[in-house]
Amino acid sequence: MARPIPQKDPAAVADLVRRAKEARQRLPGIVQQIEDLVRKVEPIELLSQLTLLYQTHPADQQPNRDESAQWQVRIEWLTWLVFSRCIEAPEHPEVIDGRILGPLEELLSEYVFTVTMTLPEPVDGLSREQDEVRSLIQLESIHVRGEAFQSQLDNLATELYSPHDEWCLANLGFTVQDAFVLGREIADRFSDKLHSLREADEEIGSRLQADPGVALTLDLPPSIRNALADGLPDSDLEGFAKSIRMAWFFSKSPEIVGFTQDELQSLVDGRVDAGRVAAFLAFASTDAHDIEGEPDLLALAPTAKTPLVRHRDRLYLFVPGLLFEAIYYAFHRRLFADEAYRPTYDRVRAAWLERSAVEAFRKMLLNAEAGWGLAYGPKQHRLDLDGLIRYDNKLILIECKWKSPTLLALSGDVVAALKDVDGAILQPLAQAKRARDWIQKNETAEFIEKTSGHRIVVRRDDITETFLVTLVGSGAWALVAANLTRLAPLGLFVDGEYPWALSVNDLRVVAECLELPSQLFDYLRRRYEVQRNPKFRFHDEWDLLGVYLAGALDVNDPQFAEPDLVTFDGFDSEIQDYYYSLSNPHVVAKKPRRPLPDNIRELLLAVERAHSSRKTDAICVVLSWPNHGLEELGRRLDQARKKAVWDGRAHAVALDHPWKSSGVSFACGYKNRRAIQEVLWRACETRVASSDASEWVGFGVDLAAPWDPVVVYYNKARSEPSEGSKDDAAQ
Repeated sequence: MARPIPQKDPAAVADLVRRAKEARQRLPGIVQQIEDLVRKVEPIELLSQLTLLYQTHPADQQPNRDESAQWQVRIEWLTWLVFSRCIEAPEHPEVIDGRILGPLEELLSEYVFTVTMTLPEPVDGLSREQDEVRSLIQLESIHVRGEAFQSQLDNLATELYSPHDEWCLANLGFTVQDAFVLGREIADRFSDKLHSLREADEEIGSRLQADPGVALTLDLPPSIRNALADGLPDSDLEGFAKSIRMAWFFSKSPEIVGFTQDELQSLVDGRVDAGRVAAFLAFASTDAHDIEGEPDLLALAPTAKTPLVRHRDRLYLFVPGLLFEAIYYAFHRRLFADEAYRPTYDRVRAAWLERSAVEAFRKMLLNAEAGWGLAYGPKQHRLDLDGLIRYDNKLILIECKWKSPTLLALSGDVVAALKDVDGAILQPLAQAKRARDWIQKNETAEFIEKTSGHRIVVRRDDITETFLVTLVGSGAWALVAANLTRLAPLGLFVDGEYPWALSVNDLRVVAECLELPSQLFDYLRRRYEVQRNPKFRFHDEWDLLGVYLAGALDVNDPQFAEPDLVTFDGFDSEIQDYYYSLSNPHVVAKKPRRPLPDNIRELLLAVERAHSSRKTDAICVVLSWPNHGLEELGRRLDQARKKAVWDGRAHAVALDHPWKSSGVSFACGYKNRRAIQEVLWRACETRVASSDASEWVGFGVDLAAPWDPVVVYYNKARSEPSEGSKDDAAQ
C-alpha cells in the first residue's frame, strides 16, 4: 500500500530516457512478429477465441477485472491490426491451440510493456513537469478500460438523451431506448449462445468417451479431420475426448461472437422494428474494409467508437465491454456535431447536469436546503451558480461543466490537456469561488432558483465550512481529477486550493455508498488533505472512496509518515463488485459501507436526527477515528451502558484519538437527563484540560430514550461549547 521510492537523480533520468528510446526501436520488430503469427491462422477465429478466453467468465461469478482490462487493450489493438492490414486466412490455416496462443500472448504482453517503456522519452518543446503530465495521461490510455457499468450507463444515457428522441429518430433512425434494448439483446445472445454451445460441448464429451467414432461426425477444422482419417485411439479416451471437445468448441467461436442482422431482428420482433435495427447496426458498426491507419495503443481504437465490426455478412463484438460505453458516447458525439441543434442539446444537458448534481447531494443530505440554476448578486449585474446545498453549518457550492477530454488530450497532447482542464475544472472553480466570496462579503446572501423562484438565504455567520465542487459530465477525467496536485508544477492551482472535481456518475456512487450524512463531510475533509499532499496517488474517485470506506484515507496516519510515495490497490473492489451485480442478476454483492460498530452506528444515526447545533462537526470527530479506534469506542460505550444498567446511575468514559488532537466522551444513564449532562460535561471538561485537545465531543445517552442524545461539541479555535454545556445542564 505504501512504499518508499528513491528521488530521481540526473543519471537515473538519463538511463530511463535511454531505455525508452531503445524500447521504441524494438516496437516494429515485435509488431512484425505478431503479424507473422496471425497470418498463419484464420484471423476472425483467432479474435473470437481470444474473446471467449479472456473476455468471458462464469455467469454467477465476479469477473477478473484486471485480466479482462489487460486483454481488452490487447484485443482492441489486435483487431485494429488484423483489419487495417487486411489479414486474411491462408489457404491451409493452422489450428489455433497452445502453439499459436502461447507465443501470441507473450508477444502481446511484450508489445504493451514495451510501449509503456517508451513513455519516459521526452517530447520536444515540453518541460519536465509537462512531460510528467503527458506520460500520466498516456499511461492511463494504455492500461485503463471502462468508466462505468452497464446499469449506470443505461440510466445515464436514458436521462441524458431521452429529451432528444425526436432528433434521434430524425437523424439516427432510432432512440436511446432502442439502442439499449438492442445492446442488451446482443449481450444476452452472446451469453445464451455461449451457454448452449458449452452444454453441447459437454454432451459431445460424453459421447466421445463412449464411442471415439463420434469425432468423425463433428464439424472440425480440416487439419484435425485429416488427422482422424489416420485412425482413432483405443486408449486414453478421456484425453482424446478433451482435445476433440476443445477443437470443436473453439472452432465455433465466430458463431458466438458474431451474429447477423436477421438474427438480431428475430430476437426483438414486436419490440423494435426492422428499420430501427438496421439504423442501430449502421450506427454501432464499422465495415472491416474501412478500418485503417497504424494500430497505436496511444490512440483511440476504431472499436472504441463503433464496437461492432462488420465482416462479410456478420457483425462481430470482439470486446463485449465496449458495447454500452461506445453507445453512450456515440450519442453525445452525434448530437454535439449538429451545429444547428447543439444550442438545444447544450441547454438541456446543462440543466440536467445541474439538477442531477443537486439531486445526488439531496440523496446524501435528506434535510438539506438545496437549489440548482441559481442567480445571485446585485440586481443590475446578476451572477449564476449551478448548485447550492446548505446542511447544518456546512455549505456546498457546485459548478458544472460538460467538458469531455479531446482526443488530442487523451493521446498525451499537454497543451490540449491543459486547455481541457481549464474548461472542465479551473473555470468552474473560479465561478464557485466567486459565489463563496460573495457570501463572505455580505452578512446575508440571497440565491434565487430561476426555474421555481425558490429563495435560499445564507447567513455568513451560520456557515463554518464551505466546500467547492466542480462537476464534469464525463468520467474520462477520473485520473486527472483524483490527482490535481500533480498539475500544480504547471502553474495551476497557484493558491493551493483544490475543488472536489468528479463526474456526475462518480458523485452518484459516493451518494450510494455513504451511509450517514456527516460521512460526506468527513470524506471531503480527508480527501482534501490527501489531495494537497503530492506523495499520495490515486487512480480515480472510486479509489479514493474505497480507501475511505476501509478507514485508511488519513494523511496523518503514522503508517504514512516515512514513505515518499503512497499508492493504494484493490480498495475499490467491493464498490466494483456491487455495481457489477446490478447488471448481472446471477451475482449478489452487498452495498459497500464503512464498518461501524453497531452501537456507534445507532448513536450516530440518533445524533443525525437530533436538532443539536454543530451535530455534523461532532459526528465527524467520531468518524475521524481509524477502524480499530472505532471498535474501541464501541467497546467503551458499551462499558458505560452496562454500568448504567447495573446501578442506575450516570457513568462516563473518555478516550483520546490515537494521533489527532481530539477525543470523545460517552455518558450513559437512565431517566435522568440532567445527571447525564453533568457527568458528560465533567468528562469532557476534565479531559480537554488535561490533554489540551483542539477538538472534543461528548454524547450522552438516556437508555430510556436513546433516540434523543445529548451532544457536546468543543472546538478550541472557535472557543464555543454547544449543547450539553453547564448552562444546558442547569436548565
